[in-house]
Formats: sequence, C-alpha cells, structure tokens
Amino acid sequence: MARSDWAAFLTEPAAEYPARTELERFGLSPYLPQLRRRFIHDGAVVLRQYPLFPRYFLLPLREANHPAVRACRYRLTLLASEGTGPWRCPHDTVQALIEAEYNGRFDEPIPVPGDRVMVTSFARQIPATIARTLSPSTLELFTPLLGGARAVVRAEKVRHNA
Repeated sequence: MARSDWAAFLTEPAAEYPARTELERFGLSPYLPQLRRRFIHDGAVVLRQYPLFPRYFLLPLREANHPAVRACRYRLTLLASEGTGPWRCPHDTVQALIEAEYNGRFDEPIPVPGDRVMVTSFARQIPATIARTLSPSTLELFTPLLGGARAVVRAEKVRHNA
C-alpha cells in the first residue's frame, strides 16, 4: 500500500463542510474538491463554492483509520473496493485534481462581452455572442438569426462553448 494514496469518504447530505472542519480540528488533512458557480447576491453576480463531488471528500489513506474519523459527529463511510480494502486514489490523481481546482477548470465562467455562447431554447441550441450585460440575470446577445439580430435572454439559458 502506497503511503501517499488517498481514501474517499461519504458523508451525510450537506455535511461535507462541517465534517471537513471537524477533521481539520483533529489535525487531519481532508481534501474537499470544489467548484465555483454563478450566484446572484444583492443584484451582483458572484462566484460561490460548491463541492465538486457532493457528499464526498478525500483523506490521506494513512489517516483513514485515525480515531478522530470514528469520533466525528457526522456519519462518515469509508468507500471500499470490490476486494476487502478501502478504495484508493493515487496521489498523482489528487494532485492533478488540486491543480485543476486551483486553475479554475471546474468553475462556471462569468459571461463577458465578446464571449461566444450557446442559448438553450426548448430543444434547440442557438449560437450567439454576448453584446453586453444588462443586469446580473439578463444578457444582450448577437444572434445569427435574421442577419444578426439582438436578443435579450436570461443568463441561466446561456452556456459557454466548450
């Protein structure tokens, strides 16, 4: 067993953050991968953090059997492989996950003028370019319809091109 591998734990619903905090207080090193999504607060668009894998967090395998894990107020279940041992994630994979999170690869982008986007309308997707932000929840777009029409749409209907 490599000492640098990681184990995954399942928490109670919406208990990822308090469980992580409690384990950190015991001196352990849990890692909770996160992403940022758009959130409208007092009319402003901000990015808010959410768990990348809801209800799950990672802990170094050498800490998985620490008494603090059993003493945690939140029920934690160690994920197991088909064999008898815990599920293991290689350290390099976790490092790549940490780097991707740090670089914002999981984050939902904030639309800015000039971005090429897709507008979801019923079962269709229409390509467009953002002209300007009218409010935190509405955007003005240039669309290819009728030779370059402008359209005002709700921000939630707009997805960035991948």
